[in-house]
Amino acid sequence: MLKGVVFAGGKELGAKCLNYLIAHMINVCAVLCREDEYGSFSKNETVCTISQRYGIPFFVDEQSLIEADIHAQYGLCVMYPRKLSDKMLELPQCGFYNFHGAPLPQYRGCTGHIWAILNGETQYGVTSHRMTAEFDRGPILKALQFPICPDETGITLHAKAVDMTFRLFCDTVTLLSSTENVESMLTPQDESKAAYYGKTIPNGAEILWNQHAAEIDKFIRALLFHGVLPPFTRHEGEKIHVSAISILRQTTSEQPGKILGIDAEGIVVATEDNAVSIAFSQMHADDGVLGKLREGAVLGN
Repeated sequence: MLKGVVFAGGKELGAKCLNYLIAHMINVCAVLCREDEYGSFSKNETVCTISQRYGIPFFVDEQSLIEADIHAQYGLCVMYPRKLSDKMLELPQCGFYNFHGAPLPQYRGCTGHIWAILNGETQYGVTSHRMTAEFDRGPILKALQFPICPDETGITLHAKAVDMTFRLFCDTVTLLSSTENVESMLTPQDESKAAYYGKTIPNGAEILWNQHAAEIDKFIRALLFHGVLPPFTRHEGEKIHVSAISILRQTTSEQPGKILGIDAEGIVVATEDNAVSIAFSQMHADDGVLGKLREGAVLGN
């Protein structure tokens, strides 16, 4: 049985994990909440409101927690947005463990679910690891994998990773509770396989029509995710955001970006090899941009 846990986290996943600890009678000594969730109105419960309900000491800054002289065996971190200080990492007797929503070390950073699609991966995963002073570099305790579907988008892959991270959290807590020598189970990350993916998006999220249709398809699907620049093209200098794509069984030798047809289903556009059908974001429903599109016009200018 765990002798005490410090929990740092936020968002719905963090709240779900904190509820799991409480439901399984694990002693949560203190909680470090996200500042943007403290005192904010939400119809959903947060890490802060759960802590208040159960009388768990909670803090919105590290220094106050450190000065509170909390004694815990482990620290668990789920969706906490800031880098924990060395003093914070040293607070639990047996260290802090983070739950990273991507495979390590291949997908360090916060946009692994986007880049996995861009890179054409067929498998994805989530990882629990002991935290160190450097982001996402600590030794791995446990990892879970799952397949990436051919029509996966940034939204759907992220949702799957969140669900799998909760399962990983439950498995890891069980492991920490039942294992005396956790250190012996840790595996150093292979730095030769490491890659970091931040918030920078290729080509600033603009679609390059002179690529093969399959590459454009991956690009659009990957960027269909809130929190990053949405995929877009240009027409006469104006940005048009794309919300969906399908590759047609129609090869073409027309100029990439040329509009081959317009109908109620969308707009057919030439790429380097195949024609694709694209739909545009609802944000353009009333701005008049779509009404300017004509067959024969070339997108991307």
